[in-house]
Amino acid sequence: MNTEAFWSLIETAKESSAGNIDKQIELMIAALVDLSVEEIQQFDRILWSMMARVYRADIWEVVILAACLCSDDNFHEFQGWLIAQGRANFEKVLENPENLADIVDQEHRFDIFDGRVTSLGSEAYELKTGQEIPESGYREDVTLGRELLKTEEEMRQKFPYIVAKLGECDGDEIYRLLSR
Repeated sequence: MNTEAFWSLIETAKESSAGNIDKQIELMIAALVDLSVEEIQQFDRILWSMMARVYRADIWEVVILAACLCSDDNFHEFQGWLIAQGRANFEKVLENPENLADIVDQEHRFDIFDGRVTSLGSEAYELKTGQEIPESGYREDVTLGRELLKTEEEMRQKFPYIVAKLGECDGDEIYRLLSR
């Protein structure tokens, strides 16, 4: 499996699922199980490599503004969700994190956390072999660098487009998110 095949698998499942991420995940796992064990491992390697590309302070800040909050676990889930949105959307957000506002609307701002995508390779490998995917040390070692996340006010000033498009977060929205 190479990067082109990786994105093709994601795009095909996305198109066939008509925007239903649960269905998309089912389709991706089914497609992966049909591949060789080596290809599943290669998919997993590429997935973690793509997640490492997203692991940036500026993207994390935009996610905080978009979804009203973002813990470490939430950001991990967001990384998988963004990959599931396909290559064009993935690259669009990497190019300019505020482009997230063009991918998600206010009504679906909390749907950007879906961690199941990050375990596609592991799940497919286990279904195919009955064993856990080997820990071969290939997962990317990433850090946010020396950047610290900005304060909420600094983030709003730095990313006005996402705030204008999705609006400010209020207590009711945060309560709805936390009570899901």
